[in-house]
Formats: sequence, C-alpha cells, structure tokens
Amino acid sequence: MTGIETQPWDPLSAGRAARPWLWAGLAVLVCSLQGIDFVHSLRPSRTRGVDLFQDWASARNLLTGLPVYSSHRETIERYLGYRAAEVNIDIDVNAHPPSSILLVLPFARLDYPDAVLAWNVASLAAFGITLWILARQLRFRPRRWSIFPLIAVLLICSPFREQVSQGQLNLVILLLITGAWACERSGHPLPAGALLGAVAAIKLFPGFLFVYFLIRRQWTVIAAGVASFVLVTGVSVAVMGVGTYHGYIVDVMPEVQRLQSSWINVSIPGLWAKLFDPRNPLDRVQPLWRSPMLARLTTWASQLSVVAVLYLAIRRARTRAEQDVAFGLTVTAMLLVSPITWHHYFLLLLLPVTLLWLSLPPAGSARIAFLLLFSVLFFVNPLQLSDAFVPGGYPNGTALPVHTLTVLSLQCYALVGLFVFGVLTSREAVPSSPQPSR
Repeated sequence: MTGIETQPWDPLSAGRAARPWLWAGLAVLVCSLQGIDFVHSLRPSRTRGVDLFQDWASARNLLTGLPVYSSHRETIERYLGYRAAEVNIDIDVNAHPPSSILLVLPFARLDYPDAVLAWNVASLAAFGITLWILARQLRFRPRRWSIFPLIAVLLICSPFREQVSQGQLNLVILLLITGAWACERSGHPLPAGALLGAVAAIKLFPGFLFVYFLIRRQWTVIAAGVASFVLVTGVSVAVMGVGTYHGYIVDVMPEVQRLQSSWINVSIPGLWAKLFDPRNPLDRVQPLWRSPMLARLTTWASQLSVVAVLYLAIRRARTRAEQDVAFGLTVTAMLLVSPITWHHYFLLLLLPVTLLWLSLPPAGSARIAFLLLFSVLFFVNPLQLSDAFVPGGYPNGTALPVHTLTVLSLQCYALVGLFVFGVLTSREAVPSSPQPSR
C-alpha cells in the first residue's frame, strides 16, 4: 500500500478538537483499572504455571541432560521445588515443536519468574519493532497522542493480556511474519522466505502462509523458505538430537490433537471436532452426533472452501495494495484452517486488521461491521464467555451442542466474518485499488 494520506477512522472522531483529550482520559481510566494487574502479570509467582514454563522447562532439561520432553510432573518438582498438584499446569508435556525451545534457550539459566519477565520484555520489544515496520511500510505517520489509544486498547485487549500473562510466542511470530511481508513487498524475496521458513519451523502452522507465494508462483521465496526451514530444523536436531523430534512426533503430537475439541479452540476444525468427534473426555463436550468420519469430511470441505476463496483473491490481486490485502487474507485463513487456534493467536491478525482499518470507506455500515468484528475478536475472553453461559463453567460444566453452536463458537464466526469482510471489501476499500463499475 503506498501513499496513504488520510488518517484512519477513529471511533472517537466526532469531536475532533477534543479527541486527544478523550483518548488521554480513557487511557488514564484504563490504566487505573488494569495497569497494576498488567505489571504484576509480567512476572508470575512460582506456583503459577504459565505457558512459557513448557519451553523454559524443556530448555532446562536440555542444559541438564534430561530428555527435552520430560513430564512436567518431574520438571515442576526439580526446577520449582513444588509438587505438580501445587502448580497449575494444564498439560503433562511441552506441546511446542523442538525449534521453539531454541528461542527460549537464552533464558533457561534464569530463575523461572525472572525468565518469564525477561521473555515478556523481549516480546514487547518485538511488538514495538513490528508496529514500526507496519507504519514504515504503509507510510502511516501516527500522531503523537496515538500512544493513548494504543495503551487503552492493549490493556483491555484479551489476546494481548493473555500473551503477557502466559508468556506466549505470538509477538515473536508476529514480528517474523510481518518482516517476511515487508521484505517481499520491498523486493527482497530471499530474506522474506528465510523469515517465513524460520517461523514455520518454530510453530508449524505459519507454514500455511507459503500458500500465498505458491499461488503467486514466487519460487524464490518458497525456495528460501524451504532452505530456512531445513536449516532451523537441522540446527535443532544438532542441538537436541534426533530422538527429540521422534518423541515430539510420536508422543506429543497425538496429545496435542486431543486438544482440538477444547472449548476455547476457535478454528473451523475445532468447531467440527466439538460437534462430531470430541476426543478428550476432560473437555466435557457432548457431541451433536458422534461421527469421526463426518468430522473429517466437514473439516476438509471447510478448509478447501477457504483455500478456494483465498486462491481467487490472490489470483486477482494486481496492485501492491491488493497484494497486501491478499496476504492479510492468507493470515486470516491460516487461523481459520489451523487444527488448533487459541484466542491469543488473534494478535497475529495485526496486519490484516490494520489493512482493513486503513481502507474503511468514509461512511456506512462497513465501519460498524468492522468495529463489531474487532470487538468480538480482541475484547472478548472466551473462558469468561463460557463461564457466563455454560452451567458449571470451564472445566466443571458440560458443553452441549447448543453451547458449541453459540457461545463457544462466537469468535470462530467472527474470524470467518473478518475473512469474508476482507474478501468483499478488498477491491473497493483499498485506496490504490481501481474502483469497480456499478
């Protein structure tokens, strides 16, 4: 996208002169309500087992000569000095690929709470770099008071708060994806592919983004991506051994698949798994009709439909602006078709959401639809929603089919809506796109 001259739509733009003060007041209010809790979440207590504990414990296992994917029952007692029952860890082994452990290896010698704090600081720095890349690539100059809406939105953004409180990998993944997009649009296919291959090795599901370059026949990006993936995987094997990958594929991946029917899995495969093939009794999901074959068929049909629509959108993209939106659609599609999509993954939607936000028409229902989708995706906590509407709440209640089709799938529907919104508005809303005749 080039030459963006107008400021993006601001929901508080009714009073233009007072707008900075309105946002400043809102930021102060949000900070007073959420600021202390946010600061405390940066460094957890030793008995609060956040998601980063998985990779931190695996990295410590590597340093001490233990199997990387040792049970958390052992690592909790060894590294934290508590019994497993005293620390709230939901899964028994690290669910992340071996290459992700390399990211956390520099933090492994720190004590657990300090490691999470250092990781969060590094992740927030990565997020700042991502915002700088976006602004530079889209030639968008935020005003000085833009820090106020940024603070206000982030402190009430459920995926962002989950990212920090759990020490997730999302902000590093987001930086690599945004960097790949920026390199490609700047005429540097080799680093674009290298970044994409690296992020695919770290978390696997971002490998779907190669679909965009495959459809566009950008073979240099694909070749560089494959080489990067092989290199990162090779380094991981050299550091951790072939047995680590064997253990991950044979022991860990089947356990991860059981999470597909989790209440908070918001992907399309997750929806069909809950309706027709809930595999984990601990999820307490009552199927509409138990049929693993039907779950597979509906999943494949849905994934193929998303890819078919995506194919058409990518093929018709001619201008740079249309190509940007098509890449953003690919990011959204990635979360839709992934076997597991947790709501904190929505941080990866920063690029498509920014592109749609900057291209909203001057007036009309599109703004209301965008604001509604944005609110559901970024301001709704799925666990709080399920606790409010499912008797007994999570994890003690039982989700009936009516719950699966409504509250448990609200964010899945919003993700589908964002994808459709992008498809329908991409050619009309992007400033540099030719306007279709009417």
